Amino acid sequence: DDDGDSSGGLNGGSSLNGGSSLPGGSSLGGSSLGGGAALFDGVPRTIPLHGFLRDYDHALAEHSAGRLLYRFTDSEETRAMYPFAFCVETEFVLEESGLRQTFTVTNTGSRELPFSIGYHTGWMCPFDSSHSISDYRLVLEQDETANRVVNRDLVICGREPYLRGERTIELRDGVLTPNLVLERLRSRWLRIEEKDTGRFTQIGIGGFPVVVLWSVPEHMPFVCVEPWHGLFEPAEPYGEFSEKPLVRRTAPGEQFSCCMQAYFGRAPL
Repeated sequence: DDDGDSSGGLNGGSSLNGGSSLPGGSSLGGSSLGGGAALFDGVPRTIPLHGFLRDYDHALAEHSAGRLLYRFTDSEETRAMYPFAFCVETEFVLEESGLRQTFTVTNTGSRELPFSIGYHTGWMCPFDSSHSISDYRLVLEQDETANRVVNRDLVICGREPYLRGERTIELRDGVLTPNLVLERLRSRWLRIEEKDTGRFTQIGIGGFPVVVLWSVPEHMPFVCVEPWHGLFEPAEPYGEFSEKPLVRRTAPGEQFSCCMQAYFGRAPL
């Protein structure tokens, strides 16, 4: 997994790559049969586990002060693994204390477009060399009652109670390793908060059915926060990609948009 470039990347470059310089690296599609395969109209096709959108350059379509819009459309190469016509636009807007990133998926074909899409951003944690990850906690906007999706090698094994009227998760060693997957959160945002100073990074998660959290602090100083429309593979086969859990479906000519906002601030102690 690649962490996004949380610096924002608003440098007016002529292209953007979804895996390296895209804050909140994006994915479209995603394998569903294991071994990098997905079933479309009964035909297995090779497709990366995390989708393919992040593996291609996205062309700069519009730019102005504090705003960039990148565009990526299907090609013969993408249709070989994902047989649909589409356009994906990624908009970045600098705001007073943060960054807003919006994905817009347009179905440019003549049949329904099934897809998963989400953000893949790593946020620096610890914030400086004088802290360790145990000096931080995750703070949700409101108290939550939510299950954890238990998975092994990204295959769903079941669900178990995790949050019961709580809004904080202490970042003790191992709590996000290999991952923590929470469903149906009501909160509009989640913060990575430094306990002794109140400094935080706030990430918008509202409207997403799943949030994937993970970290490997002994190797890389970040916490990955992934709001998603889509989910891992279920243990039981389900056939077509369009039947995969939480897949979005867009009719010909229609659009779907999702947005993640990141803010930086300090909470009162």
